This record gives sequence, structure tokens and C-alpha cells, in this order.
Amino acid sequence: MANIKANEKSYRQNLKANLLTKGFKTSLKNQLKKTKASKDKKDVEQVYSLADKLAKNNRISKNKARRLKSRAARWSNSATATSH
Repeated sequence: MANIKANEKSYRQNLKANLLTKGFKTSLKNQLKKTKASKDKKDVEQVYSLADKLAKNNRISKNKARRLKSRAARWSNSATATSH
């Protein structure tokens, strides 16, 4: 543990930020699973929203957000193509 007060505060802040990031990533992962299973348009929109929010706040990289959004769109499109 740090001996300097500023370092102790920094440590606490890092713990809090890590917990927040983990929660956001978990919610994104759960939404992706839900989208893959249902392939519903509304679920895809929620993936878009979550991915954009996380990328905006640097919780995930912008490229990862784009990749996940593309993947979700492909799942949705494949569902509509097979249903027709």
C-alpha cells in the first residue's frame, strides 16, 4: 500500500474506475449474448448504444466498438435473410 496520501487516493480512484469499467463491459457482453440469441432489431440498437457510450468514455477502444456493432448487425441481417 502507498505511504503518500495522494497515492492512496489514486489507488482508491483506480479501484472504483476498474469496478465501473468491469460492470459496463459485463452489461455489453450480456447484451451481445442476448442479441445473438434473439437477433431482434431493438437488441441490435441497444448494442450500438452501449458500444458507442463505452467507446466515448474510453472504456473500450473505438475499433472494438465498431467491430462489435458490425458483428451485431451481421447477426441481425443473417436472421432476416434466412427467414425470407
